[in-house]
Amino acid sequence: MKKIHNLLALCIATTMLVSMFSFSATIFAEQAIETVEVSELSIKLETLGVITNEFELSDYVTRGQMASIAAKYAAIPVGTNSQVFDDVNPDHPYYGAIGALYNMGVVNGDENGNFKPNDYVTYDEALVFIINAIGHKPFAVREGGYPTGYHRIAIRYKMLEDVSMSKGTDKAILTDIYKMLDKTLAAATVITSYYGDDKITYTLSDTETFLSQTYKIRRYVGIVTAVEGTRLITPVSNV
Repeated sequence: MKKIHNLLALCIATTMLVSMFSFSATIFAEQAIETVEVSELSIKLETLGVITNEFELSDYVTRGQMASIAAKYAAIPVGTNSQVFDDVNPDHPYYGAIGALYNMGVVNGDENGNFKPNDYVTYDEALVFIINAIGHKPFAVREGGYPTGYHRIAIRYKMLEDVSMSKGTDKAILTDIYKMLDKTLAAATVITSYYGDDKITYTLSDTETFLSQTYKIRRYVGIVTAVEGTRLITPVSNV
């Protein structure tokens, strides 16, 4: 009987070890996939000039850093601007980006005229930076303003998919910021039309996206019917 108990205990222990190994292997595989996806996303955004890998992917993002990222992403020229916020002096590392975003109507300060560049940006605030930077502010305002209208735009472009937040007031992680930026590359370009009496209308393009408009990158779908005069020369091929 004792042998049976020992054998049974051994079987249970073995089963538990196998289950633990399988569970650990699954977690490891998921983490590996996540690492690859984030790495590829970083390479894409770096190629576009949005990032320069100056921040750690797992770090929280300050409002000053977010201003720098948003200005690069929207290709907003950063030059010498006059001081617009009491707490952002000309010697601040993101002074130019913050001023440029303010001049473009992307950001505003608080009621005391402060920008709070060293505070961590929240997910809700990050949505404002990105959505305003790509020109969709009028639509966010039309659909309820902050934060409701911005949430609706974010849902439309799936900006919050695979983002590790529990609520909009959480501090935003850089990896999640990059995921949001990646989603809005496909956002429709905003067309601004001016009329008399200072009337302005905003419509969305049926053909142009933020990616095609800002980075001149378009996706063509079709069938290759012929290739003429094509030659590929590499160190390992004379084709």
